[in-house]
Amino acid sequence: KANQRLGISIPDYALFYKGSDTYVRIVEGDHAKQVPVVLGRKQRGFVEITKGLSANALLVERASRYLGDGEAVTIETASEAGSVQN
Repeated sequence: KANQRLGISIPDYALFYKGSDTYVRIVEGDHAKQVPVVLGRKQRGFVEITKGLSANALLVERASRYLGDGEAVTIETASEAGSVQN
């Protein structure tokens, strides 16, 4: 049972801060939502979330611009991100 962890590992660039509080953005329905989280261990560009994020949450890792709380979002899949549209 070495290194057994109960948290969720996410890229550290998905975090943002308001004062001393740490947040992530998730998608609920078709809107962005800011969720406060508690951090655990940090390692090699990833951070463990120990509280505040459920395993089935749809995490916003990156956005093309600032996303406000409650703002409508469109989800782009990885295959769409690399495609060129005319």
